[in-house]
Amino acid sequence: MPTMELGSFHGLINDADSHLMVRAREYPDILGEAGKILATRLGAGTPLAAFFDPEYGEQATVTQENAWNVKGVVAPGAGDVEVRLRVLDIMGIRRQLIFPQVFVWMLMSSHREHSEEVVFRYNDFALQWTKDGGGRLRPAAILDLRDIDAACKEAKRVISGGIRAVLIQDGVAPGGVSPADPSMDRFWATLAEAEVPALLHIGGGLGFMGSGAWGRTDLLSSGGFGIGEDVTPYVLATVHMSAENYLQTLVLGGVFERHPTLRFGVIELGASWVGPMAERMDWIRDCGPSEAIRTQLSLRPSEYLRRNVRVTPFITEDIGLMVERYGLGEVYVFSTDFPHPEGGRDPLDKMASSVS
Repeated sequence: MPTMELGSFHGLINDADSHLMVRAREYPDILGEAGKILATRLGAGTPLAAFFDPEYGEQATVTQENAWNVKGVVAPGAGDVEVRLRVLDIMGIRRQLIFPQVFVWMLMSSHREHSEEVVFRYNDFALQWTKDGGGRLRPAAILDLRDIDAACKEAKRVISGGIRAVLIQDGVAPGGVSPADPSMDRFWATLAEAEVPALLHIGGGLGFMGSGAWGRTDLLSSGGFGIGEDVTPYVLATVHMSAENYLQTLVLGGVFERHPTLRFGVIELGASWVGPMAERMDWIRDCGPSEAIRTQLSLRPSEYLRRNVRVTPFITEDIGLMVERYGLGEVYVFSTDFPHPEGGRDPLDKMASSVS
């Protein structure tokens, strides 16, 4: 699909994945003691400093070319609300979901002693961006579901402050129970009633694999850092597994039956796994051994996906082929991954041509 045919969509596009990206040296001010850990890992003198904390280089000016081509912390609007809004105007984007750097998310999950501080301080930062963004910028608040009571309390706090989406981890069972356990219904109900989606994002699967040895071979570990995130062949082959596990649990466990207005997103984890998962869940519901699933789920699992779930494909995936094979065209949504390199420099053209 030629670019000019996309003109009628200019200003109407929703971007389901972007990132708030500041220089690593700014994280102590944003996150406190936890931010100091992050700055040490990503800042001056580390192998990742060139991308996350460059010593030189001012933020690029806002132009059509720079909006799509400059990446990292020097991209226009990477960490500035006013400039980000101007970039959206150039891109033709109406609204944008914004996520923290994956390292912020992983810091909360891996350093339990700092998790509460990370959650509160980052969420306050996200609340300010939400206010300043005037409804167009929608940073996701982060919640630590290892403590369900605390997560429910924080969810109510940020929702009352104007937050429009929350990010949860999928690598660990919330509060040590299944996400479909009835004790979780108060959390899902809080989000459903407020029309605030729960989102999974790459980096939230920490803890799902009991061992880190699986990908430690030459071929499987090739690539990796240098392109923004640690994307190796092994990561690409397995990164969706934790989210797929979580989503199947919600669907077959009846969460979307009990909370029909709950919205759920799986972000930056690819989408080629969605169709086979839907087909398998439909088979389990229709032909599996559980009569309870057949009687208690009023819809087929694939219908819950169409109604309640949205997933962002990678820019290199063939979205048109996915729809031809499995349907579910409603499920796949556009994203830029701005300002990360993985989102590419022409995501509109590439994704449009895939479904043309």
